[in-house]
Amino acid sequence: MIADSSDVGFLLLNGLNVLGVSTEFKDSGLERHTVERTYLGSTLRRKLLNGVSSCEIEQTGDFDDAAGSSHDAFKAPGSDKVLSWCLAGNTIGKHFSGALVDQLAYVPAAQADEFTTAAAKYTCSEREDGLIIADLVARGAAGNTEATYVDSSASSTLGGVGYLQLSALTLDGYDDLVVKVRHSPDHAAWADLLTFTARTAIGAERKTIATDPIEQYLSVSWSWTGAGAGPSATFTVGFARN
Repeated sequence: MIADSSDVGFLLLNGLNVLGVSTEFKDSGLERHTVERTYLGSTLRRKLLNGVSSCEIEQTGDFDDAAGSSHDAFKAPGSDKVLSWCLAGNTIGKHFSGALVDQLAYVPAAQADEFTTAAAKYTCSEREDGLIIADLVARGAAGNTEATYVDSSASSTLGGVGYLQLSALTLDGYDDLVVKVRHSPDHAAWADLLTFTARTAIGAERKTIATDPIEQYLSVSWSWTGAGAGPSATFTVGFARN
Protein backbone atom coordinates (compact mmCIF):
# COMPACT_ATOMS: atom_id res chain seq x y z
CA MET A 1 0.00 0.00 0.00
CA ILE A 2 1.40 3.41 -0.96
CA ALA A 3 -0.03 6.75 0.14
CA ASP A 4 1.07 10.35 0.10
CA SER A 5 0.65 12.79 2.96
CA SER A 6 -2.65 14.19 1.71
CA ASP A 7 -4.33 10.81 2.29
CA VAL A 8 -3.04 10.17 5.79
CA GLY A 9 -4.96 11.12 8.91
CA PHE A 10 -1.88 10.59 11.08
CA LEU A 11 1.40 8.69 11.24
CA LEU A 12 2.77 8.49 14.78
CA LEU A 13 5.77 6.72 16.28
CA ASN A 14 5.86 6.61 20.10
CA GLY A 15 3.63 9.70 20.19
CA LEU A 16 5.77 11.72 17.74
CA ASN A 17 4.52 12.94 14.37
CA VAL A 18 6.54 11.25 11.61
CA LEU A 19 4.28 12.25 8.73
CA GLY A 20 6.81 14.82 7.58
CA VAL A 21 6.50 17.65 5.11
CA SER A 22 6.16 15.16 2.24
CA THR A 23 5.98 11.44 2.86
CA GLU A 24 5.79 8.25 0.83
CA PHE A 25 4.68 5.28 2.90
CA LYS A 26 5.06 1.65 1.82
CA ASP A 27 3.34 -1.06 3.82
CA SER A 28 3.89 -4.67 2.73
CA GLY A 29 0.97 -5.87 4.85
CA LEU A 30 1.07 -8.98 7.02
CA GLU A 31 2.54 -11.95 5.15
CA ARG A 32 2.00 -15.44 6.53
CA HIS A 33 4.87 -17.78 5.70
CA THR A 34 4.51 -21.33 4.37
CA VAL A 35 6.61 -24.47 4.07
CA GLU A 36 6.41 -27.09 1.31
CA ARG A 37 5.81 -30.77 2.11
CA THR A 38 5.51 -33.90 -0.02
CA TYR A 39 3.54 -36.72 1.63
CA LEU A 40 3.79 -40.48 1.09
CA GLY A 41 1.36 -41.73 -1.53
CA SER A 42 1.08 -38.33 -3.17
CA THR A 43 2.94 -36.78 -6.11
CA LEU A 44 1.80 -33.26 -5.20
CA ARG A 45 3.66 -30.83 -3.00
CA ARG A 46 1.54 -28.99 -0.47
CA LYS A 47 2.20 -25.57 1.06
CA LEU A 48 1.30 -25.33 4.72
CA LEU A 49 1.26 -22.32 7.02
CA ASN A 50 4.11 -22.57 9.52
CA GLY A 51 2.80 -19.99 12.01
CA VAL A 52 5.40 -17.35 11.08
CA SER A 53 4.35 -13.93 9.83
CA SER A 54 6.28 -10.86 8.71
CA CYS A 55 5.62 -7.27 7.74
CA GLU A 56 7.96 -4.54 6.49
CA ILE A 57 7.25 -0.81 6.38
CA GLU A 58 9.30 1.93 4.74
CA GLN A 59 8.80 5.66 4.61
CA THR A 60 10.69 8.37 2.78
CA GLY A 61 10.26 12.14 2.71
CA ASP A 62 11.77 15.51 3.40
CA PHE A 63 13.96 15.73 6.49
CA ASP A 64 12.12 17.41 9.37
CA ASP A 65 14.12 18.47 12.45
CA ALA A 66 11.29 20.39 14.15
CA ALA A 67 10.99 19.55 17.85
CA GLY A 68 8.88 16.43 18.41
CA SER A 69 8.89 15.54 14.73
CA SER A 70 10.50 12.87 12.57
CA HIS A 71 14.17 13.47 13.41
CA ASP A 72 13.46 13.19 17.15
CA ALA A 73 11.54 9.97 16.51
CA PHE A 74 14.08 8.34 14.20
CA LYS A 75 17.47 9.41 15.54
CA ALA A 76 17.71 6.42 17.90
CA PRO A 77 16.69 3.26 15.99
CA GLY A 78 15.61 0.43 18.28
CA SER A 79 13.11 -2.26 19.17
CA ASP A 80 9.51 -2.30 20.37
CA LYS A 81 8.44 1.12 19.13
CA VAL A 82 4.72 1.68 18.63
CA LEU A 83 3.70 2.86 15.16
CA SER A 84 0.12 3.91 14.33
CA TRP A 85 -1.28 5.20 11.07
CA CYS A 86 -4.56 6.00 9.37
CA LEU A 87 -4.69 6.41 5.58
CA ALA A 88 -8.40 7.26 5.44
CA GLY A 89 -8.57 10.43 7.54
CA ASN A 90 -8.55 11.33 11.21
CA THR A 91 -12.16 10.32 11.93
CA ILE A 92 -13.74 7.99 14.49
CA GLY A 93 -14.80 4.75 12.82
CA LYS A 94 -12.21 4.94 10.02
CA HIS A 95 -9.75 2.14 9.31
CA PHE A 96 -6.73 2.14 11.61
CA SER A 97 -3.43 0.23 11.57
CA GLY A 98 -1.00 -0.27 14.40
CA ALA A 99 2.22 -2.20 14.85
CA LEU A 100 4.94 -2.96 17.34
CA VAL A 101 8.05 -2.34 15.26
CA ASP A 102 11.80 -2.62 15.26
CA GLN A 103 13.24 0.47 13.56
CA LEU A 104 16.09 -0.90 11.47
CA ALA A 105 17.41 2.20 9.76
CA TYR A 106 17.29 5.98 9.52
CA VAL A 107 19.11 7.57 6.60
CA PRO A 108 19.11 11.36 6.06
CA ALA A 109 20.50 12.26 2.64
CA ALA A 110 21.70 15.80 1.88
CA GLN A 111 22.20 17.00 -1.70
CA ALA A 112 23.47 20.35 -2.96
CA ASP A 113 20.69 22.75 -3.96
CA GLU A 114 18.03 20.21 -2.99
CA PHE A 115 15.86 19.48 0.03
CA THR A 116 17.41 17.07 2.50
CA THR A 117 15.52 13.77 2.40
CA ALA A 118 15.31 10.99 4.96
CA ALA A 119 14.21 7.36 4.98
CA ALA A 120 13.24 4.99 7.77
CA LYS A 121 12.63 1.25 7.68
CA TYR A 122 10.81 -1.00 10.14
CA THR A 123 9.97 -4.64 10.62
CA CYS A 124 6.85 -5.54 12.62
CA SER A 125 6.87 -7.99 15.49
CA GLU A 126 3.11 -7.43 15.91
CA ARG A 127 0.65 -5.85 13.47
CA GLU A 128 -3.13 -5.22 13.64
CA ASP A 129 -5.83 -3.49 11.59
CA GLY A 130 -8.91 -2.09 13.28
CA LEU A 131 -10.90 1.10 13.76
CA ILE A 132 -10.22 4.54 15.22
CA ILE A 133 -12.30 4.86 18.39
CA ALA A 134 -10.83 8.23 19.46
CA ASP A 135 -9.58 10.64 16.81
CA LEU A 136 -6.37 12.63 17.20
CA VAL A 137 -7.55 15.90 18.78
CA ALA A 138 -6.75 17.95 21.89
CA ARG A 139 -8.93 17.22 24.92
CA GLY A 140 -9.27 19.03 28.22
CA ALA A 141 -11.50 18.08 31.13
CA ALA A 142 -12.32 14.43 31.78
CA GLY A 143 -14.75 13.02 29.23
CA ASN A 144 -15.63 10.22 26.84
CA THR A 145 -16.64 9.44 23.26
CA GLU A 146 -19.89 7.66 24.12
CA ALA A 147 -21.85 10.10 21.93
CA THR A 148 -19.70 9.10 18.94
CA TYR A 149 -19.35 5.40 19.73
CA VAL A 150 -18.07 2.88 17.18
CA ASP A 151 -20.52 0.19 16.12
CA SER A 152 -18.60 -2.99 15.30
CA SER A 153 -21.78 -4.74 14.01
CA ALA A 154 -21.46 -7.61 16.50
CA SER A 155 -19.69 -8.70 19.64
CA SER A 156 -16.58 -10.88 19.39
CA THR A 157 -14.99 -13.61 21.50
CA LEU A 158 -11.27 -13.80 20.71
CA GLY A 159 -9.91 -10.74 22.51
CA GLY A 160 -8.35 -7.68 20.92
CA VAL A 161 -5.59 -5.09 20.90
CA GLY A 162 -5.72 -1.39 21.78
CA TYR A 163 -3.30 1.30 20.62
CA LEU A 164 -2.79 4.63 22.38
CA GLN A 165 -0.73 7.42 20.81
CA LEU A 166 -0.31 10.48 23.05
CA SER A 167 1.33 13.35 21.14
CA ALA A 168 0.89 16.23 23.61
CA LEU A 169 0.28 16.42 27.36
CA THR A 170 -0.09 19.26 29.85
CA LEU A 171 -0.77 18.03 33.40
CA ASP A 172 -0.90 21.50 34.99
CA GLY A 173 -0.82 20.14 38.54
CA TYR A 174 -2.47 16.77 37.94
CA ASP A 175 -0.51 13.56 38.57
CA ASP A 176 -1.23 11.74 35.30
CA LEU A 177 -3.70 11.01 32.51
CA VAL A 178 -5.68 7.74 32.39
CA VAL A 179 -7.20 6.58 29.08
CA LYS A 180 -9.58 3.61 28.85
CA VAL A 181 -11.35 1.65 26.13
CA ARG A 182 -14.96 0.88 27.08
CA HIS A 183 -17.56 -1.45 25.58
CA SER A 184 -21.33 -1.87 25.64
CA PRO A 185 -23.95 -4.29 24.28
CA ASP A 186 -26.47 -1.47 23.65
CA HIS A 187 -24.46 1.85 23.62
CA ALA A 188 -26.27 2.76 26.87
CA ALA A 189 -24.66 0.70 29.66
CA TRP A 190 -20.87 1.01 29.42
CA ALA A 191 -18.10 -0.96 31.18
CA ASP A 192 -14.31 -0.65 31.17
CA LEU A 193 -12.63 -3.02 28.72
CA LEU A 194 -8.97 -1.95 28.71
CA THR A 195 -7.00 0.58 30.76
CA PHE A 196 -3.76 1.95 29.34
CA THR A 197 -0.85 2.70 31.64
CA ALA A 198 -1.27 6.10 33.34
CA ARG A 199 0.67 8.72 31.38
CA THR A 200 2.89 11.52 32.66
CA ALA A 201 4.57 12.27 29.30
CA ILE A 202 3.94 11.82 25.61
CA GLY A 203 4.38 8.32 24.22
CA ALA A 204 2.47 5.29 23.03
CA GLU A 205 1.29 1.88 24.17
CA ARG A 206 0.05 -1.31 22.54
CA LYS A 207 -2.05 -3.40 24.94
CA THR A 208 -3.78 -6.74 24.46
CA ILE A 209 -7.01 -7.87 26.10
CA ALA A 210 -8.48 -11.38 26.35
CA THR A 211 -11.97 -10.35 27.49
CA ASP A 212 -14.73 -12.67 26.22
CA PRO A 213 -16.94 -11.31 24.82
CA ILE A 214 -15.96 -7.84 23.64
CA GLU A 215 -19.30 -6.13 23.18
CA GLN A 216 -20.53 -4.62 19.91
CA TYR A 217 -20.06 -0.93 20.77
CA LEU A 218 -16.77 0.74 21.70
CA SER A 219 -15.85 4.13 23.13
CA VAL A 220 -12.98 5.84 24.97
CA SER A 221 -12.87 7.69 28.29
CA TRP A 222 -10.13 9.84 29.79
CA SER A 223 -9.60 11.31 33.24
CA TRP A 224 -6.95 13.01 35.33
CA THR A 225 -5.54 11.77 38.64
CA GLY A 226 -4.97 14.24 41.46
CA ALA A 227 -5.85 17.93 41.40
CA GLY A 228 -4.97 20.82 39.12
CA ALA A 229 -6.42 23.25 36.60
CA GLY A 230 -6.45 23.50 32.82
CA PRO A 231 -4.97 20.13 31.75
CA SER A 232 -4.91 19.07 28.11
CA ALA A 233 -3.96 16.01 26.11
CA THR A 234 -3.80 15.24 22.39
CA PHE A 235 -4.22 11.53 21.71
CA THR A 236 -5.76 8.91 19.47
CA VAL A 237 -6.94 5.38 20.25
CA GLY A 238 -7.36 2.53 17.80
CA PHE A 239 -8.75 -0.92 18.55
CA ALA A 240 -8.52 -4.19 16.63
CA ARG A 241 -10.60 -7.27 17.40
CA ASN A 242 -8.82 -10.61 17.05
